[in-house]
Amino acid sequence: PPSNTTSMSRRARIAELTDQLRTLGGGQRSAAPPPPRAPVTAAPRLVDDLADLQRAAAAARKQRETALMVVADTVHSSTSELRQELHNLSSARLSLEDKSHQAINMAVDAALEERYCTADFVQRLAELGPPTAWH
Repeated sequence: PPSNTTSMSRRARIAELTDQLRTLGGGQRSAAPPPPRAPVTAAPRLVDDLADLQRAAAAARKQRETALMVVADTVHSSTSELRQELHNLSSARLSLEDKSHQAINMAVDAALEERYCTADFVQRLAELGPPTAWH
């Protein structure tokens, strides 16, 4: 049979571990018995509470899904509008570039025409001779 010292050592170790568990469990060291268990009549209330929580969670999921759909629709709509606006701006830029090229070409043509007209005028003046001979 185990010696009395070994038995006391084990009891002391069990008591020490029990004290540590109580300390970890809430810092109380009392020899009071544990609190009584909840009566069985609380179970239906807990089931009702659980059902309420499940309904609230389902409603929250539905609201989140609806909000996400609204956000997705808004993003899609905004993206479509932005694409259309980008297309319109691109078309306007091309139109302005075309008009700019046309205006430059017209200016070059006018300058060339003026130069030719001036050159022709100067040549005719030279053919007429000095201004004193024009009378």
